[in-house]
Amino acid sequence: MVKGHRELDSLEIASFASALANLYDLEIENLQTTPSDYDALIIAKPTRAFSEQEKYHLDQYVMGGGKVLMLIDKLQADMDSASAVFNYAFPYDLNIDDQLFKYGIRVNSDLLMDNSAAGYPVVVGNMGDQPQIKLQNWPFYPIINRFSDHAITRNMGAVLLRFGSSIDTIRTPGIKKTPLMFSSQYSRVVSAPVNVSVQDLRTNMTSDKFDKQYLPVAYLLEGKFESLYKNRFKPENIDDSNFIESAKTGAKLLVVSDGDIARNEINTRNNSPQPLGFYPFSQNTFANQDFLMNAIAYLIDDEGIITARNKEIKIRPLNKVKISKEKTKWQIINMAIPVLLLIVYGVVRFYWRKKKYTGFGTE
Repeated sequence: MVKGHRELDSLEIASFASALANLYDLEIENLQTTPSDYDALIIAKPTRAFSEQEKYHLDQYVMGGGKVLMLIDKLQADMDSASAVFNYAFPYDLNIDDQLFKYGIRVNSDLLMDNSAAGYPVVVGNMGDQPQIKLQNWPFYPIINRFSDHAITRNMGAVLLRFGSSIDTIRTPGIKKTPLMFSSQYSRVVSAPVNVSVQDLRTNMTSDKFDKQYLPVAYLLEGKFESLYKNRFKPENIDDSNFIESAKTGAKLLVVSDGDIARNEINTRNNSPQPLGFYPFSQNTFANQDFLMNAIAYLIDDEGIITARNKEIKIRPLNKVKISKEKTKWQIINMAIPVLLLIVYGVVRFYWRKKKYTGFGTE
């Protein structure tokens, strides 16, 4: 697990780290040298720039056939100031855009908004001196229900993202690119700077604005990557005597456009970590940990762990936009039609009984 760039701290990533430690030897790597003894590297939400020397060591690890799981937050956004009317999210300066671009992928400087999203408690009014709080869809917390048919995501339950971004790919010969997770059919992206404010829930969250669909938020890249430093000057104070300009077969890079996918909630009562994927406001547990553990297993070719997941899950999420548009029609169908049928049945039965019994004693 790579450290040194203000990644998630030990408490925020405790659940994921514990699950990893049960199956693998987990160590801390600072990229001061080229790592060569690790089956995989995990970079979990860096918020400080990588130095050129660190980028070189990471590059050479990939060129040596390394596997990297990179969980990236492109914009600095959180809920601490979301109650303010103006709370803008600006991009992090991580100094790795050129490296990812060279490998064939780009995490965009935007935020994904989705109509299929987790609820967040919002004050909707006051009753006396008490604020009235209601869970409302918070589109910056998309619930991912659409996955590709891949070993990592097959039979996957829903995954919760928090302030994710869209991802584009760049044409790079020799690299196989597989999108793994997608937004819903009603989504949108907002380019930086983004106003992250719950005040917008009342004004700018109408369904007609969610005009994008199935935007990828996670990509797996496999193949013979070309070094960022091929035909370029190497960083200062770097020994490049063993420089590798093209990756060996087997190099893999998995990029998720949300670092918080690996962050567990903290129980404020005792300051202990909650299980990864647990969302306290709805009391649901999402499949974040399943996705990450499957990703690691695939990266290091541990197929046995993935194939052990033989339970099939059919996810059939409701279409919230269609529900909103057709709500009145289905209310009428479900409430008025049964009453009308009952009245018709009563009238028919009344005349049938009248006809049957009014003829007695007429002879």
